[in-house]
Amino acid sequence: MNNRHRLDHIRLSASIALILLIFTTGCARQEEPPAVQPIEEASTISITAVDALGRAVTLERPAERIMAAGKATMIVADALYLFPEARSKVVGLGMTNQGLGDFFELIAPELGPSERLDHSVGAEEIAAAQPDLVLIKSRNYESLGVQLEKLGIPVFTLDLESPESYIAEITQLGILLQEEDRAAQITTYYQKMIDQVETAVKDVSSEEKERVLLLYGSLRDGVTAFQTAPETWIQTIMTETAGADALWKETNGTSGWQKVNFEQIAAWDPQRIYLISYKIPVQVFLDQIEASELWQDLSAVTEGNVKAFPADYHNWAQPDTRWILGLRWLSMDLHPELYGQEPFTDTLLEFYRTMYGITDQDVLQEIIERYEASID
Repeated sequence: MNNRHRLDHIRLSASIALILLIFTTGCARQEEPPAVQPIEEASTISITAVDALGRAVTLERPAERIMAAGKATMIVADALYLFPEARSKVVGLGMTNQGLGDFFELIAPELGPSERLDHSVGAEEIAAAQPDLVLIKSRNYESLGVQLEKLGIPVFTLDLESPESYIAEITQLGILLQEEDRAAQITTYYQKMIDQVETAVKDVSSEEKERVLLLYGSLRDGVTAFQTAPETWIQTIMTETAGADALWKETNGTSGWQKVNFEQIAAWDPQRIYLISYKIPVQVFLDQIEASELWQDLSAVTEGNVKAFPADYHNWAQPDTRWILGLRWLSMDLHPELYGQEPFTDTLLEFYRTMYGITDQDVLQEIIERYEASID
């Protein structure tokens, strides 16, 4: 074979080998179809809860910057701080010291008095903190809530003026804060306490119920005034639930405190009088009654049954979280025979441990001392 034929043969062999290699590689390496990438759905997380005014309040995303503001901030803030996870998200609070002390110096020391918002705070000042949720008392909605909503800030109102509204509103607040389990724990605790009181007094007949008068004392320009609560407010409901006859119930159908003169008090002639004070020590009013000849013929005075309604940092006769303590204490004071030897301080400590997670013994002892001093 000459050189030319040999070269053609080599070229032909190389071409056949190349074709076989390409064919073999192609068969061995079948290309897989491209992976289908999942289409990410747009985030549609929204949270809706119904507030005290029956309004559906919707958050497009979980609240990360929460404020409690306006008049009666303390009542709203105390409810908010029942929820542990929400505490770290609070970026502003209104004033919470009614005059007897500030509970928030204990549970929120980072929000000092100098950083608090005045009760008359405007919507623009609140908006400057860039909250994505503001809690207010329902009575502040028209004056403050409407303005906040015009600025695009969600507003959730709380009323808390009855046991039923308390349980319903705490449940809805838990939904809004995404702490439904905690809300269930809170409402279960409150309902258990209510049930215990109602069970204890269920056999107290109408004739056996004592005639009770709760009086809110206020002092302005040296003049003392006494007032009674509306029939639908927590003070009236507590008195009746505790197993007593709320003497003023039929006379105050208003939407707020109503002044009552001594002639009306004498006509009622209550068997027991409990004095409420929110801003100053109640002893001021106890001393005035003791020094007044007018009051000395009242049944409550002659029997030594004029007492202070208890307090710690706040008086318990208001729609604050502590109303449940006021209910239990009042029932035990009216009907000690129905509760045996159970010390009330056990109930007091259980409340602060369960509701606010307070375990520091020094703090708990201070709370006990404040309570005991309020009724001395």
